[in-house]
Order: sequence, then C-alpha cells, then structure tokens
Amino acid sequence: MNRFEIGDKVLISDGMGRKLIALINSIDGDWYLVGCDYMLEHEIKIAPPESKFGWV
Repeated sequence: MNRFEIGDKVLISDGMGRKLIALINSIDGDWYLVGCDYMLEHEIKIAPPESKFGWV
C-alpha cells in the first residue's frame, strides 16, 4: 500500500549529494519536482528506503 498521499512532499536525493523536494500528485505515487529548498526539510516527509521510489 502506498505510504504517501496526494499533496505530500518527500525529500529525495539526486545521487550527487543534493536533496530535492518532490510533491506527490497522484494516488499511484507519481511525483514532480517542486524545489531544492533546504529550509523546508523540517516540513516534509522522508521517503523510507523500502518505498517504491527507491531514494533515501
């Protein structure tokens, strides 16, 4: 079952040490990038390693 809901923001890594904010925009867990603002880290959920996103 999907751990995220529409409107959730998740923190992902781009693989180069930068953290990116993605917004969940569908019930299937599709997402789109909404920014790279480190000031928002305390407001967003961290994607767990076992999630279907595969990013930590």
